[in-house]
Amino acid sequence: MHIPQERRLNKRFVTLNTEYHVHEDTCVGVKCRHSNAWIDDHMAVGHNLSGGLVRTAHGYTPARPGPGSSLWFDAGGRDIVTSTVIEVDRPGKTAVGYYRAVDLSNPALSQPILNPPSTGITAPVM
Repeated sequence: MHIPQERRLNKRFVTLNTEYHVHEDTCVGVKCRHSNAWIDDHMAVGHNLSGGLVRTAHGYTPARPGPGSSLWFDAGGRDIVTSTVIEVDRPGKTAVGYYRAVDLSNPALSQPILNPPSTGITAPVM
């Protein structure tokens, strides 16, 4: 049986309050679901997605990132664990325009990959 290789480079992991946008294995954007605003200074931005975690009676168990698991980002000695993922999909083209080119050695130096619209809107309306 042939299992097709995952071809998507960009994924959107949705939790109750937040969207985590991942390019390959790196978080390139975090968005608040309530305000629809990008959170550029979120600790996950610029860090690798290490995997998923599922809460058990004895703590957490490693799992594949997806619905029912929490995301686990390695932030250089300070792990970031999200709330439970409820959906995984492909981000829209508008969202990809807000992704940041992440310099892993210094996330503060990251620059937008594409220029956001000059309308003064700080987050795309989905």
